[in-house]
Amino acid sequence: ADWGTNVSGPSTPRFVIANNGNVGIGDFLVANPSQKLTVSGNVLATGSFITSDKRFKKNIQTIPSAMDRLSQINGVSYAFETQKFAGKGLPEGQTLGLIAQEVEKVFPELVVEDAEGFKAVNYDGLIPVLIEALKAQKQNTEALEEKIKQLEDKLTKVSQTNNQTTTEAKKSAELFQNQPNPFDQSTLIRYFLPDNTTQALMIITDLQGKEVNRQILTGRGENSLKIEAASLAKGIYLYTLIADGQVIDTKKMWLSE
Repeated sequence: ADWGTNVSGPSTPRFVIANNGNVGIGDFLVANPSQKLTVSGNVLATGSFITSDKRFKKNIQTIPSAMDRLSQINGVSYAFETQKFAGKGLPEGQTLGLIAQEVEKVFPELVVEDAEGFKAVNYDGLIPVLIEALKAQKQNTEALEEKIKQLEDKLTKVSQTNNQTTTEAKKSAELFQNQPNPFDQSTLIRYFLPDNTTQALMIITDLQGKEVNRQILTGRGENSLKIEAASLAKGIYLYTLIADGQVIDTKKMWLSE
């Protein structure tokens, strides 16, 4: 191997060109550089490019499960063991980065190991993973927005259905807003049913339209139905009063945290 020295004088060697062509640069003796260029210390440049032409590549595949795999890696703050590894030229002070062993478990192609068994991470290789994770997040957000829109459309249709009930039915029965709303312990749903009502139901559904509670109402006149928080999961619900087969009204209640 060829050894270079500090330009200020014949002191500690500052670079080495190994027999295999690999080059090592730094304040410590790099006897066996593991890569074409191994540097001990920071690298400063005004720009850099990495060969990425499609014509050079084969077996091109989109990175699968980028979001899930990224969640297994932790971004950490750390300081190097400069005293324990005094000969490695590790920098002082706190910095940010990744743990190579964690990255290796999910992206083994981004981790290399030198002759001494120490691991290094290809940080640039995580950029395409982040791109695919952001695209997946965008798709999830769009799907959620579409679901919210569908729920809003369903609520609008329910309201329109209520408006189509007969004037007589509206006069003969009435549903009031539950109190308190939101609630975290219990709430009362007040309603009015005329004496000549033969059958009445109170139906509670979630925003997806799934029925979670159904009560047969036996009382007439002004009455109330008590709903206990323990009987429902946290969230927003719709409750509907049906009298003699006709939908009287539907209102929204919120079981809070």
